[in-house]
Amino acid sequence: MKKNNQAQVCEEAKNRLHTLCRTHFATIAKELHGLDPYQFTRAYTAGMQEFIEAYTFYEYAQSQNISHWKGLQERLRYKIPEPKKGAPVPPAGEKVEEEQADAEAGGETMETDDPPVEPTSPQKEIEISCLLSPMDFVLGVGDLSGEIMRKCINSLGSGDVESCFEHCRFMQELYKGFVSVGNPRSRDFNQKLFTLRQSLLKSENVCYNVKVRGGEAAKWGSTDDGGAASFGSMARENQDEDEGVFF
Repeated sequence: MKKNNQAQVCEEAKNRLHTLCRTHFATIAKELHGLDPYQFTRAYTAGMQEFIEAYTFYEYAQSQNISHWKGLQERLRYKIPEPKKGAPVPPAGEKVEEEQADAEAGGETMETDDPPVEPTSPQKEIEISCLLSPMDFVLGVGDLSGEIMRKCINSLGSGDVESCFEHCRFMQELYKGFVSVGNPRSRDFNQKLFTLRQSLLKSENVCYNVKVRGGEAAKWGSTDDGGAASFGSMARENQDEDEGVFF
């Protein structure tokens, strides 16, 4: 991303992400209101992870930092008017039978006074939320590593070598956080950790080339194919590659 249009691209990304929060995730919150959200989280976990990847990458491009999980969860809370609780209406068949019985008996229906009309009071609001589980947040941040790795390589190509080290240090912090998790209880966590490790190795090779070759690092290439190949032998079969998110 070029610096001259970075602000414009980030502003457009911000509007799109906030639109997602106001529409799609608000719809999920309304649909699951009153139900156990953990029962249906697998239905939208993939989309949630993609959203976390895009949102955290936008924040990283803005401030070289990302929000806490609780901060993003607050963005997925909404206030809606409280549904009105009306009295149950008797079935239409019973009402017709009662009218026919009164007509045959010749009785007069008793008129009742309508209850006084109370002044309208402001409608109460209730709070609903779209569940963002901590594990979905962690898995989405794992996908973020691929975008930062590409940003590191692009910084080398544009001559901004200082940014390469900043991106690499951030990914090292992410990796330390991932390996500190003892029992993730998620089948996808190990795959995200593997992808994060690959992206970190590529970023570290970029910084190594900058240190060794200086300004000529971009001409020699940004990654060590031999090192990547040795680590790539541990890859699982039929592993899908992350295409990435580009502004």
